[in-house]
Amino acid sequence: MGFLSLLQLLFSLVPSIISTVNAVEKQFPGSGQGKQKLNTVLSVVTSAATAAPAILDNVNKIGTEVDAAKGGNVTPEHISAILSGVTGIVNTVVAVANETGVFGNDNEQAN
Repeated sequence: MGFLSLLQLLFSLVPSIISTVNAVEKQFPGSGQGKQKLNTVLSVVTSAATAAPAILDNVNKIGTEVDAAKGGNVTPEHISAILSGVTGIVNTVVAVANETGVFGNDNEQAN
């Protein structure tokens, strides 16, 4: 996966990441749990990235068109690169949410 492809992927994931962060915050409200909340989001992303090739293969087998980006096996390097980008996005979303009072005024950052 090239740099531009990874960048496009991360940008396309931002709305889903924000929704996931909000869902985790709603499920586990309160301060002092930023690291656990970040790990929850990263676990969701890891599970999705790991399952994606098999899901796409099954979709393809039943005759539904699959995006050309399918591309083969997901390697640990792919997942690591994606998680690194997602971590930065989550930290930004949480920081803004804390500063604007969406998650409270405890200034909790995911790291």
